[in-house]
This record gives sequence, structure tokens and C-alpha cells, in this order.
Amino acid sequence: MKICSLLPIAILMTSCLSLFEGSFEIPDTADMRWYKGNTHAHSSKSVGNVSAMDVAAWYKTNGYQFLVLTDDVVPSDPALISRISDATFILIPGMEIKSYFGSRWVHTNGLNSAREIFPQEADTLSKTLQINIDNILASKGVPQINHPQFREGPDKDTILKSINCNLMEIYNGAVGPDAAGETGYLSTELDWDYILTAGKCLFGIAADDANTFPGNSGGYGGKPGRGWVVVRSSKLDPEEICRNLQKGLFYASSGVELEDIVIAPKRMTIIISQKENLTYKTVFIGDNGRVLYSTKKNPAVFGLNRPTKYVRAKVTDAEGKAAWIQPIFTR
Repeated sequence: MKICSLLPIAILMTSCLSLFEGSFEIPDTADMRWYKGNTHAHSSKSVGNVSAMDVAAWYKTNGYQFLVLTDDVVPSDPALISRISDATFILIPGMEIKSYFGSRWVHTNGLNSAREIFPQEADTLSKTLQINIDNILASKGVPQINHPQFREGPDKDTILKSINCNLMEIYNGAVGPDAAGETGYLSTELDWDYILTAGKCLFGIAADDANTFPGNSGGYGGKPGRGWVVVRSSKLDPEEICRNLQKGLFYASSGVELEDIVIAPKRMTIIISQKENLTYKTVFIGDNGRVLYSTKKNPAVFGLNRPTKYVRAKVTDAEGKAAWIQPIFTR
């Protein structure tokens, strides 16, 4: 039985009861709070336009609690980590491993990887992805598949066949247009549902892939602050943050912020942080990407009343920004 759900805080009592006997799988997240962070950013050590210190300082001064700095091959300098990290912000070591299969990009992040990991290539696309995942795991890091639709990266069947990796970017702020959508580089949501329906536990990351910071020339156009994750954790600790990402205890965002996500045995409640006079639409999605329910109410409430392997949700505001709630599996 998969335990790949998230975020119970309270059980909401309602008068709407279902005859369907299934229920959500609910992990214990007592005494956890939200921490905002980014898992993909570059400094001048790779394709960025400012120093690693300046990158970390931007996130620290702009309301983030953690950053995984993902320069190529080489992990973050321990001296920098010690200098920038404090009780309110931590820099988590990491790197981007940029491998290729022919002209196809196979880019993965090693989150909390503290030693060099060199890209590896194999005789198939699937083996190329897997060997780099395996090398990240061997370094005691957490693997994340980056922008899979960009430059013909790993396709949905390749990702489905991979093992020991359950994080994939579904939104990347650097590789496509600003507006998200199923036809653009920024969205892999159709593939995500395909993989989830096939039975693989996979969670969706939003990241800005920043490399161009304000006030400096150079870089490749990826600006900071376009995509992030907000993780549940009992403390601001690199190992627990990364472990809870693997458990799906987070939501991803390109601009929409949430106050809370409440999971009861047969009910999902999403409380949206109201921004000025913006309107919001929440869509609850199940097997094969089927829309189970949509609402413009806040909070958005979904009652589990029909068979489905999982339920995820997407909240979109009137400006096109979004928040993605991770799949909650049923039993």
C-alpha cells in the first residue's frame, strides 16, 4: 500500500457523507509547518550571472527559507553553506548533472548531494536516466528529474520505468514562456497523470531554474522567483526537507500561495491565500487526468465519493499563476 499523501492538520466536519468506502491515505504530519524553497538555481560557477553568495542572498532576502544551489557537477561550498545559513534560512548542497542521449537532454538534480557527480551516458535513453539517478543516490542525495519536455528529455514511459526517483519538474521558469499550459514546455501535467495512473508514485516540483539575477548582465534568461515549493517539515533541516519532498509533503507554485491543505479520510480542503481581488479556480484531478470536480470557492473542498487511484489538485488565479497540490492516494 502506497503512503504517498500529505498534510493533515484538522478534520473538517461536514454533513455531506459518501457511500463510497474508499478513503485517502494520510501520513502523520503533526507539529509540522511550511517552509518555502527552490530546488534549482545557478550561480556564475555554471550558467549563472552572479556569485553563489549573491544567489543565496537573493533567496534569503526574498522570503525563502531554503535553497538548493544546483551548479554543474560541483556541490555548494561548505564554507558558503556555513556563512549564509542561520535559524531562518538554510543553503542545501546540490548540483545539476547534465547528461545527454544523442541530442536529447537528460538533466537531473542531486538534492543534498555533497560530493562531485559526473554525468554518465549509456546505450539507451532509459539507462542514461537511470545511471545518473543511481549516482545521485550513491552520493546520499535525492534525485530530481529536470524539465523533461525540454530538448526532448526523458519521455513519460522512460520516467515510468525509472526506479528510486519520485520527483520531477512539472514547471520550470527558465525553459519556456511565462504562461503555463498543457501545450508549452512548462507543463508536463498530462505525462504526470499518465505516470500516476500507471501506478508510479511521482511528485511534481516547480522551480525557477534561475541564472539571471537583477542588476547584472549575462545569464540565460531564467529569472528568480518564478517557481518554488512549500514543504511541510518539523524543522528547517536539509535531511528532513529533502525526505519530506520525497514523501510528497509539499505543494508547488508559480505564484499562488496557500494557507493550508487539510486531508481527512474522505475530504480534501485547500485554503487559498487571498491576494487582493483575484479570483481562483481549483480543479481536482484523478485517474488519467480526469477532472473530478472544479470550484471557484475558497476554501476549495472535494469529497471523495467515487473510485480513483489518486486525487491531485491545481489552483489557478485570474493572472494565470498556479499552485499544484501533490497526489493523495486512496485505499
